[in-house]
Amino acid sequence: MSFASDSGQVQQPSSGLRLIIVDCDWIFKQKLIGFSITEETFCTLNKQLEMHDKFVKLVTTSHTRGFATVAWQANVHFTKGFLLKIPFFMPNFFQIEVCFDLETNITYALMVIRRRSQHAEIMMSRLRENEAMLYHPLGSPLQLAELNVEGSQIHLNDAHAQLDELEEAMGQHNHTGRPIGNPLELDFVSTTRSLNAIGHQVAFDMVRLRELLLALEKMSMCILESLKFDPTVGGKEQAGDTQSGDWLQKFEGSPMIASRLEFVKDSCTVLLLEAEYEEKRVRALIQVVYQFMAQKDAKVNIGLAENSATIAKASLDDSAAMRTLAAESKKDSAAMKTISILGMFFLPGTFVAALFAMPVFNWEGQEAPSINNGFKYYWAVAIPLTICVLAIWTLSMVLPWQRWFSKLLGRSKDNAELELQRI
Repeated sequence: MSFASDSGQVQQPSSGLRLIIVDCDWIFKQKLIGFSITEETFCTLNKQLEMHDKFVKLVTTSHTRGFATVAWQANVHFTKGFLLKIPFFMPNFFQIEVCFDLETNITYALMVIRRRSQHAEIMMSRLRENEAMLYHPLGSPLQLAELNVEGSQIHLNDAHAQLDELEEAMGQHNHTGRPIGNPLELDFVSTTRSLNAIGHQVAFDMVRLRELLLALEKMSMCILESLKFDPTVGGKEQAGDTQSGDWLQKFEGSPMIASRLEFVKDSCTVLLLEAEYEEKRVRALIQVVYQFMAQKDAKVNIGLAENSATIAKASLDDSAAMRTLAAESKKDSAAMKTISILGMFFLPGTFVAALFAMPVFNWEGQEAPSINNGFKYYWAVAIPLTICVLAIWTLSMVLPWQRWFSKLLGRSKDNAELELQRI
């Protein structure tokens, strides 16, 4: 992208911005970073723009950096600039280095961004709305830093809202217009996971804001301090004021950039205080969760103890009932014993009476009683039948009929399943 001021043409501008945007992304299979330009093209850009020698190595670092850069190009003129980057693993990663040519008054910038990142479009849209920032060498880095601060503010606002919801669920607030939940009904696993996630995000934003604040301090030094170069470099005197003195004082927008920079620095400081507050809230809520977990465990243990006492009482009642049943069974046994004794007492007489009552005896004859000839058939049938009954009872008690029947039923089921499979 090329932007020129009204003081010159696009071909021969007196000041302006030349911005080159390069896409990059992480290649997981090869564990490498892929750029949208070739190595030869990058070497050409590096030679023309005199970029920092650690530019490529800084791409993959996991922290925010910002520092001033200086280069002496081909013993002809100076270039001064600034490099700003954020951690590579962030979705909206960017790394930009601006180089201001003191001879041509043109700002060259190389910006590396993640694919699908919207920071470049938002930055250019805002720069077009503010011409002073567009043509100022530090306008692009400052705009990206402001976008980064806005992202941290969104994260902290989300964390604040999530913590408010957790406080309502735990009943840990004094606001009259907000509901108060029952903390013992919480899912402590998901609640602890949410608090840990919020704490991790807040801690990350704190580190990122502190690193960005350091970078902004160095950017502020570039504006407020006089970055002066010795007019004689390599024994060659630089003529004119364009190659010595404060290189940023030539831009009318420097006071506005300084004011904007102070605003961004103040925003970082305020967000750091807010992040510390949210971090304390997370720690307090984690302690509250642990206390409620202990209370819930104690309540569960009390319930278990009460249930155990109820079961023990029921066992005592069962034992008393069993003792009562045993006493009643003993009484029944005594009664059965009495009945058995009485039966044994009357059994001989009953047997004799039943035997003599049979029609095989002739008690009505005038002569002595006599026994009919059919009485022998009674004994011929009764004795073998009694022996058979006793033998069947003995076989039923001695032989394992139950095991045999179980095996037989198992074989029958297997045969039925085989028949069904065949069908």
